[in-house]
Amino acid sequence: MDNGKSFTNNDLLQLSKSRYTMIEQAVRNGDKKEALKKLGELREESMMIHDMFRDWITDTFSRIANRFGNKVVSDIMLETMENLINPLNELFKAGFRECVKTTAAIWRSHFSEFELVEDDEKVTFILKPCGSGGKQIEDGKYNKTSGFVRISEAQPLTGGHTNCPIYCTHCFCMTKIMLMQGMPFIYVAEKKNGQHTGNCIFHIYKSPSKVPKKVCREVGQEMMFLLPKTGTISQDDNREGVSSVGT
Repeated sequence: MDNGKSFTNNDLLQLSKSRYTMIEQAVRNGDKKEALKKLGELREESMMIHDMFRDWITDTFSRIANRFGNKVVSDIMLETMENLINPLNELFKAGFRECVKTTAAIWRSHFSEFELVEDDEKVTFILKPCGSGGKQIEDGKYNKTSGFVRISEAQPLTGGHTNCPIYCTHCFCMTKIMLMQGMPFIYVAEKKNGQHTGNCIFHIYKSPSKVPKKVCREVGQEMMFLLPKTGTISQDDNREGVSSVGT
């Protein structure tokens, strides 16, 4: 451009429009090709921001671990996770169906593909892959140059597993907080085939009393406690269940 500017007024107008507005306009105009194009652009832009903030969180906790140790990571993770859990606790009061619907929306917001299955104890999300921590692993983010930490020792922060990606520890903390607070439904993530891969399995147990004792032990929440309307997790419950791992 010969006026020293990089953009025309129309260029700036188009840049200022949300993708949602542009998709809606294309649909109303019957322009399927344009709608699909803008839909793809929306996904790319949203995923870019999602991954950028995910990696920022991972970098932050990695630096905390390196400077102050895993105990400080665990304390901060549990404190902040408790605040994160509070809105879910309110949503879960609407019942198990709404719990599953809300959780499905969360996984979709992570750009996760998944299948759902249900049995008497739980609903299970089979992630293909997990769009947050799982995709991070598949993309090779835990390489030597990233500085992202894997926690080598098994402990409640890692759900009892070794070599755990630090981002994934929030899933174990979430399980622990849900058990501590006596929430009616409990999230438990499982590593597939005993490996930290992107294809995690994520369960929602229909009652705390249905959570395997092994899972409670792995997250450091094995003690007995009484939960109104949902029963008691018994120390005599020897169901070993699955090993849990983050997503």
